[in-house]
Amino acid sequence: YPEPDRFDIHRHADDHVAFGFGRHFCVGSHLARLEARTAMNALLDRLRNLRLDSTDEAYMTGLAFRSPKRLRVCFDA
Repeated sequence: YPEPDRFDIHRHADDHVAFGFGRHFCVGSHLARLEARTAMNALLDRLRNLRLDSTDEAYMTGLAFRSPKRLRVCFDA
């Protein structure tokens, strides 16, 4: 990918790097999920006042994998 160290939510990953399926399933997937859960819990513990931005009009996209294009949040420092 161009600029692989930069997070880009709009990057099109046509050759996705998912966890795989069947005998080709990633052996590290459980660790990756645990690390993601730990990171999210740490973030939410530190930002106790985190909430959705009520002024944002987010909308859902996709048929098979529905998700918002963005999720704006607010928090008090």
